[in-house]
Amino acid sequence: MQRDLLWYLASKRLRPDHDMMDPTVVDLVERWNALHKEGRFSALNVREYWRIKVPEIYSPQLNCNCLRITFDEELAQKLLFDPLERFMCGGDPAQVFQMVKQLDTPPSLCGRVFKNGDPTYGCRDCGMDPTCVLCAECFKNSAHSKHRYKISTSSGGGYCDCGDKEAWKSDVFCDIHVKGQMVQQSQNPLEKLPPDLTERIHLIFECILPYAKELLTYEVVLSIPKDLEIRESDREPTNLSSLYDIRDTYVTMLYNDETHTYDQVISTLERAIECTHKDAVAFATSIDREGRCIVRCSSFQQCSQTKSLMEKQTSRGGGRPLKVQVMDTYIIAHQIFASRLLTWLHNILESAQAFRLIFSDIVNKDGGSIVENIIWTDTNMWKTARVQWHRLFISGMLMDQESKKLFARTFTKHYSKMMKDFILDDHDHSVSVASLGVQLFTMPTIAHMLVAEEDVLARLLNTFLSECDKKLRDNKLALEHRSSNTSSFRRIQYILYDLKYLLGVKPEIWTDDLRRGFLHGYSLLLRLLGMMQGMDPMVRQVGTHMEYEPEWESAFNLHIKLAAVIPLVIEWAASDRIVLIKAYRLLMKSLGELGTEATRRRYVRELLDYSVSCIEYDVSSAPVSIHLPLSRLVAGLTLHLDRYGLNYNSPEFLVKGKPSPEELMEPVLRTQVMIAQVHAGMWRRNGFSLINQIYFYHNVRCRQEMLDRDVMLLQIAATLIDSNEFLVHLLNRFNLMNWARDDYEIIYLRGNDEDNMRQTVVLVEEYLQLVMTVVAERYTPGIGQVEEEDRIKKEIIQLLCIEPMPHSVLNKALPEGTNHETGMEKVIDEVADFKKSSGATKGYFDLKKAYYSHYNLFFYHYTREEQSKSEVGQRARKKAAGEEECCPPPVPPPFTVPFTMIVNILQCDVFLHIIKTVLKRMSETKAQSVSESQLQKVLHLIGYALHEEERYHRNSDPYFHFTRRAQKINLLALLEGLVGHHRTSTHKDLLAWTIRKYRVVLNLSSDISKPAHETEAVLASTSSSEASAASAEKKRRAVIATQRKARIMAKMASMQQNFIKTNETFFQETPSTEQPVDIPESTPMDLTERLPEDMIAIGPRQTLAQPLDVTYTCILCHQEDAVGQGDGTTGRPMVLGGLIQRSTVLSRNRTCHLEQPENHDPLLLPADLHWGVHTSSCGHAMHAQCWQKYFDDVVTKERRRPYRFRQNLSFDIEKSEYLCPLCESLCNTALPLLPGVTYTAATIQSQNPAPTKSTIPIAEWLKGLHTILKYKTVVMSGVRPDEEGSHQDDVQIDQTPQRGAVPTSGVVVAHGTVSLPATANSMGTGGSAPILVVGVTGGGGASINVGPSLLRQVQGEGGLRGRPPRWPRLPLNKKHKKGVDGKEEEEDYSSCAEGIWTPPTLPTVAVDLMSVSSPEAAEAFTDLFNNPAATTMPTFPSQTSDMMSSFAHAVYMHGLGVNPNFSSRRIPLMVWDTAAYTIHTLEETQRNASRALLTSLSSRQRDCLAALVKFAAHVPLCVKKKQNIEGAVVRLLSVLLEGGETTPCVLEWDAFSILVTLSLGLPSVFPNIQGLAIGSVQDLHLLQVCFLAHLVQLLLTYEEQSTCTEMKVVDKTSETNQESSSSTGNGDAAWLASLLVHCRTLANLPAVNVEPQNLLDYVKESCLPFLRCCGLFFHFLTEVPAPEELQSSVWVPESEFYCLLRYLGLAVNHLKPTFSDPGLLELVNRWCSDSRVGPLVTGAGSEGCVRSWTRINQLVSLPHDYSELINTVSQFPCPASSGDDSRTPTMCLVCGKMLCSQSYCCQTEFPEGSHQMVGACTYHAHHCGAGTGIFLRVRECKILLLSGRIKGCFVNPPYLDEYGETDQGLKRGNPLHLDATQYARLHTMWLSHAIPDTIAHTMESNSSVLATEWQHL
Repeated sequence: MQRDLLWYLASKRLRPDHDMMDPTVVDLVERWNALHKEGRFSALNVREYWRIKVPEIYSPQLNCNCLRITFDEELAQKLLFDPLERFMCGGDPAQVFQMVKQLDTPPSLCGRVFKNGDPTYGCRDCGMDPTCVLCAECFKNSAHSKHRYKISTSSGGGYCDCGDKEAWKSDVFCDIHVKGQMVQQSQNPLEKLPPDLTERIHLIFECILPYAKELLTYEVVLSIPKDLEIRESDREPTNLSSLYDIRDTYVTMLYNDETHTYDQVISTLERAIECTHKDAVAFATSIDREGRCIVRCSSFQQCSQTKSLMEKQTSRGGGRPLKVQVMDTYIIAHQIFASRLLTWLHNILESAQAFRLIFSDIVNKDGGSIVENIIWTDTNMWKTARVQWHRLFISGMLMDQESKKLFARTFTKHYSKMMKDFILDDHDHSVSVASLGVQLFTMPTIAHMLVAEEDVLARLLNTFLSECDKKLRDNKLALEHRSSNTSSFRRIQYILYDLKYLLGVKPEIWTDDLRRGFLHGYSLLLRLLGMMQGMDPMVRQVGTHMEYEPEWESAFNLHIKLAAVIPLVIEWAASDRIVLIKAYRLLMKSLGELGTEATRRRYVRELLDYSVSCIEYDVSSAPVSIHLPLSRLVAGLTLHLDRYGLNYNSPEFLVKGKPSPEELMEPVLRTQVMIAQVHAGMWRRNGFSLINQIYFYHNVRCRQEMLDRDVMLLQIAATLIDSNEFLVHLLNRFNLMNWARDDYEIIYLRGNDEDNMRQTVVLVEEYLQLVMTVVAERYTPGIGQVEEEDRIKKEIIQLLCIEPMPHSVLNKALPEGTNHETGMEKVIDEVADFKKSSGATKGYFDLKKAYYSHYNLFFYHYTREEQSKSEVGQRARKKAAGEEECCPPPVPPPFTVPFTMIVNILQCDVFLHIIKTVLKRMSETKAQSVSESQLQKVLHLIGYALHEEERYHRNSDPYFHFTRRAQKINLLALLEGLVGHHRTSTHKDLLAWTIRKYRVVLNLSSDISKPAHETEAVLASTSSSEASAASAEKKRRAVIATQRKARIMAKMASMQQNFIKTNETFFQETPSTEQPVDIPESTPMDLTERLPEDMIAIGPRQTLAQPLDVTYTCILCHQEDAVGQGDGTTGRPMVLGGLIQRSTVLSRNRTCHLEQPENHDPLLLPADLHWGVHTSSCGHAMHAQCWQKYFDDVVTKERRRPYRFRQNLSFDIEKSEYLCPLCESLCNTALPLLPGVTYTAATIQSQNPAPTKSTIPIAEWLKGLHTILKYKTVVMSGVRPDEEGSHQDDVQIDQTPQRGAVPTSGVVVAHGTVSLPATANSMGTGGSAPILVVGVTGGGGASINVGPSLLRQVQGEGGLRGRPPRWPRLPLNKKHKKGVDGKEEEEDYSSCAEGIWTPPTLPTVAVDLMSVSSPEAAEAFTDLFNNPAATTMPTFPSQTSDMMSSFAHAVYMHGLGVNPNFSSRRIPLMVWDTAAYTIHTLEETQRNASRALLTSLSSRQRDCLAALVKFAAHVPLCVKKKQNIEGAVVRLLSVLLEGGETTPCVLEWDAFSILVTLSLGLPSVFPNIQGLAIGSVQDLHLLQVCFLAHLVQLLLTYEEQSTCTEMKVVDKTSETNQESSSSTGNGDAAWLASLLVHCRTLANLPAVNVEPQNLLDYVKESCLPFLRCCGLFFHFLTEVPAPEELQSSVWVPESEFYCLLRYLGLAVNHLKPTFSDPGLLELVNRWCSDSRVGPLVTGAGSEGCVRSWTRINQLVSLPHDYSELINTVSQFPCPASSGDDSRTPTMCLVCGKMLCSQSYCCQTEFPEGSHQMVGACTYHAHHCGAGTGIFLRVRECKILLLSGRIKGCFVNPPYLDEYGETDQGLKRGNPLHLDATQYARLHTMWLSHAIPDTIAHTMESNSSVLATEWQHL
């Protein structure tokens, strides 16, 4: 390989490749080569070249746009980097780099440097510590992916530890890097390189590194290094014109800091450089990303002025100003180039190990001067420069073990200076060179080397202590939260993290140097702990309340950080005998030095026959501190003394000032007494500061180094002090010596107040609790004979006895070890069963029954609330199991040998005296100093003593004899005396258990068996007497209850008989019914009265049921009212709270949006449903008057609220939003409750069961519609109709009808077929009076009355024809109206280019229809519009009419997002569109859940849809101008029946929305006629036409895999098909196949192979959604009960298809008869012949054509494994930041687009021109979801919901761990997988338009003081 490389280099020198090189570069490289051969080449030659070229390329231009400064990078590569590479390689760089790379063996160490946000993976089973992580690539190819791994995101700066043997316990290498381990490195790669190449690389690296170091740390901003200066000769225009152009050009450079906020910087920039807000945001983003940014490039004077302005604005109020510098452009140019050089060098170092070795040699030369310089000047550089140097060190030095050690030594040497600079700096720790400590100190070999050889512990602690010295007060730390240097002390605490990293792995082999280094650091740590010993002391406040709450958080924050270090120090010290002895001696010495004369003052206390010398101290009046780290360190080290045969009194520990055991436990005992006094209410005037400290003292985050250590120390003291003296010391400190005297109740109680007595009682309880804790808490390795797993099991058992807990809650309640692991997974399966999650309930662990006996009621980690909750739960469990309702003490594990003496407490004289005192006073009725809790704890203590004696008896150990000693106080008699006592009723079962247990232990000794039998007899007799008394009392109460019940039942029976007799007539007249009257919809019980085939909703066979009055209860006034049917006046008007929202949920074309809603024509919904308006309701009814008052009150209240506080609201009053008063659902309107439309029809049908209806065939009906279109009038331009005119003067008949354009001075009127859809704009009147047709012949006319019998004779050819009305000449000017908010909106007709459409009169149509068809057809057609059932209009109160107008206008305003306009022509169309869209949504929601049409509809869905459909039917009654209805219907008929190039073609319609609009609008199409849709034959014909249109849509978009050149029908002639050829389905199949051929031929579409049966199945499947929508619509319109199939719990689509055909009045078993009329075929021909149909299906725009008519929109498909998702987006670049990675990549779950969320860089001005900036998600939601969005924040694993611009919330993501829990923010890091049920729940919420409501509920329940700026997400 070396020979090949030499040959290659030699050939390159002989034949240089100059073809692609610039001649200047060729000459330069040749000149450098010549100097190199002569040995005269140096860095000066390169710098001389850079002196000229760098400013030419990288200097900013004068007055340039600072946001868009660009440089010619291609020129820079050619002139600056190519010469370096070619000289360094001596030839073609690409080939040399490749050959050098081939010299490397495969890498065994990954070393991939993480960027901010990169996913990292740690292994809980194999990782040495939590900092050992893998990159995504290594993780996927390693065994750790099958282990218990933890996923998190990097903050940047670290690297992948794959291949590092010191980072992993096993599976060190992934499959990629294991190859490098298998190949042994035979020799150093540098030995394979030619010496000349090595020398050249050295020269270039030695040139680059000092240059980059000098320029990037350069502090002189107005001059440049001498050798890089531009000389005067260079400035001459004749020499270098480009340099001449930039002379005297300066820049204003603004630097980043962590002091000022984004908004402050943006505001400052807007004022200082007078830029726009958008540009200021861009500047701020660039500064935050890069660390600095040029904000002005101009003359020195202007740049200085800008600097002064910015400093002045940001220094107001005494704050630190922004760092701004005026710099020479030459310096900027060289700094930019130096930054590029570091990136170039980093890429080279990553390519081959040889380059890294050379780099390391250069950097470590001269004692690592370059590294030293960078460390010293790190804070002088900006963010990007820092990160580049850090990355260079990682890639160039930390990948090699020896280089890493050298770097670590240099790093340690300058650690103190580096941290002090960091304290004064204002950048984050992650961009400081100090952050590299984690890469060095976590390696055990390097850490141990630094401790032994560099005294690193002392260096770190000395640096920390130097800051602590500044905060000493009386030799104690005093951390003031509001002090000026709080920030510096917070930053210096990063040293404690480094300390933890250094001590992470204890040494296996100790050396003298290692001992010396550790003990030196340990001595400094003792000094620090001594400063903390007794810090923040508290004195009991007496008399007045504390005026100011003292600061306490800082001390606890320091403790939490030290709590991770102290256990590691103990582990290190305990691993070596010599170190342990010296460490213990130093600790004793430190404690002795802290002792004072005051702490050694004693006085004698006496109890029984014991005199004890106690320390004089009063906790209730002297200072007491919770912070006692030195005392607690004694407890930690003492536990390990026994390992080496040592104890507290060993001669090795005889040091001067060593504290006695009493002095040792004194500080801890004071703390315990203070906490007891707090519980007794003695410190209530000390405020919340003390309460919070006690909370955290017991909290799981702090208790390991606080409460647990205190208990250990007391147990240690109990082994060193005589048991009687120990208890007396405790009594004395609790101030209970008097209470322990026998005459306390007689002598000492006199004169004491009640408060003092309560305090004494509580203190006794706390004293007994402390004694119990000392005696019974043994689950600590070293104290009890247990292992670490036993300790964890005990914690879990106690927690699960409170209640079953989810994994996260249980894990959080357990203390963490040094590696942030609780160890729960190792033992949890042994003690608990996991119950998997179901629905929204998390999975939880339930304790196994066998472990309930381990429950300890007085577990010392319990809070009072947990203790009470656990006791209640256990008592209830035992009661349910039929056991005694008590919780006896469990059997504790035995003590270890050093702690055996503790059990003597349970048999000592003082203990027995305390027991006797409590039991005796309990038996005395008048005793006040005793309580039930004291009794309970004494019984527990007795139980522990009995357990202990039982254990000692089993072990044949005669030491412990509790029962023998208890005879002194006659304990058994005392216990028996309490049986049945009224003061022991609560704990009678526990007392019985204690006596029973006592008897069992007594039986173990044969010499005292007799008393045991006597005790048993006493207990048995007492128990039997109690049981018999209880039984008798129970029977007596049962008899009394039975008699009382009999009397009540007899009285009720008598009252019932009297009522029936009194109301006998009522019971005879009232039929029995099963249906309650207050249910508006039909129930399945209704179906029993009719056969399914009789249930037909529309058409001539319609089966109407008599509607019942529906009663609603107002949720505001709680009064009932009925919504009547007849005249609509029954009861007061009522409404439902409703929410109207624009929607794109059902869109089948995400590329299409409603761009200009103010100009949109809502005549019909598009086929792809890319927009719509959805209406929903919570279903709660209110009186209209009550609702109006409630809404007004809400508006008044919120408008009084200051604007800045409105951001927290879950509703926006500016958009008329409010919350339902009952359920707090979001609403923005009120939906009126109206009567049904079929009341009159049902009444007529019931009066005349067999009516002779005159039905009209569909052909004749179509002719009538065509006649309407033939005589329609369209005013195109110039004039408009008279708003005050009437149709009374316009019903004239002309013998010579005119067609075409009729010009009338400035008027263009068209008759007949017009292709433009338009609207009418005249006011009409309702009614159904006889129709008068006026004919005009010449100058006169005659009146002809056309009533029920039409004219039998028709004059002239073709009959009488109606002439369109003539309109007066009025100019069609634009008219503006003022909205509510003052905004103007044009009248709709003025903005419509299609003109104003007006239908003819009904007589005109009837006469024409009679002439072309028959009088019967004309009469039948007339009956459709004159039918009393349809034209009988209800009369509504004015308030109801007002509410109807208000709701209709709300649909228009919220649906289109426009200004108010109550006279808009689009209002009725918007109402019908929202009805259709809402029905579409409900149908898809039901189909998505695989439910039948009406199955499981909620009451709110039924009530909302029923009210909406009824309101839509009554819309013609609330429109100000009826001509709007007429014109809209005529326009839609023109679209449906005529078509044209300017109207949508058949593939662009939504057939169902056309059906809804025409069904509800067509009855009112004629002037002077107001009608309602009632499900007549006209509705059936409309259904047939729209159904046919949908069928044509399906056939035109039908696709098959294979195509043929000729259209033909392929029919399989299998035996099965032959047998079924006569079936109905086969006939439909053939008909559909022929229709398919016909349609595609007319549309000029290519032929497809068609199998008829497959086509039939496709049509039935695709038609079903349309039919389901029709079924919903007509069910709620006509209120005809639905068949059982539509409410079945099992959904069978094919059965539902035929059921719907029957229910809708169509042919039941055939499709063909429904569409057999020739008139329908003519429509098919017209639809398919449209020239746009073919291109829509196959042309360039075919992607917008709907092809899947049954597809339900789904949220984007997510990977099952969350790690795959986060790996995919880890490299997602911010679209606005030139390729930089996005900090918060967020995925839209609707369309899948990735966005850069919550970042200033991607904010957009919206709406345009508003100067309001919104985040990427808010902006995207406006276009993608019409303002509503659902997003996944990938790195945080959160679901973000947005609605509008100011509302949003976070909800649980669909990714769950194995325990069924989410992990928002990746705080736990468990492996996450997609939960289909949870994701389906999110999909249902989105599909049902429930996002705004969910946001409102979440915001209302999680209201916080700090509002989230949702608009910036």
